[in-house]
Amino acid sequence: MGLIVIKIERDNLGKDKAIFGTLMIERPFGPGVSYPKRWYTLERPWIENLKVVSCIPAGRYPAHIRRDHDPWRIELENTGNRTNIQIHNGTILEHIEGCILVGTYRTDSRVKNSVTAMAEILGETLHYEKSPQIVVNIIDHLQVNSQARNSERVTS
Repeated sequence: MGLIVIKIERDNLGKDKAIFGTLMIERPFGPGVSYPKRWYTLERPWIENLKVVSCIPAGRYPAHIRRDHDPWRIELENTGNRTNIQIHNGTILEHIEGCILVGTYRTDSRVKNSVTAMAEILGETLHYEKSPQIVVNIIDHLQVNSQARNSERVTS
C-alpha cells in the first residue's frame, strides 16, 4: 500500500533535561499528508548516545512492529551501537532505557494516557496493512546532539 512515516519532532526540554516531542503519522492517503492526530513523546536526555541513559541521534530509521510483547511495540532498526530501541507505552523516564514513550498529553516530567496513545498509533499504522513498511523520522529542533543522521523530512 505504501510507506508509513512516523515523524517525531523533538521540541521541548522538560524536568531533568527530558526530551519531549510530538509524534505524527504520514500515511499513503495523499502525498505528504499527515494524519491529523498528534501524540506526545518522552525520551531520555542526550548523553553522547550512551546505551541505557541517552536518547538516540535524530535521523531516519526503518522500523517494524514487535508482536512478541503485550502491548505491541514499534522497534527501530539500524540504530548503530544501540539495540532494541522501541516506541512503547510508559509515562516517566524510569520506564525507558533509550526508547521513546508516547502519550496523549504531557506535563513537565511525563507523558500521560500512554496505553491509549500506543493503541491509537498502532491502529493507525496497521490501518491499511498487517505488515506495513515503516520509517521513523526523528527531527531534532532542540539540536541536543551533534551526531544527527540524515533527518530531512520524509514524504510518501
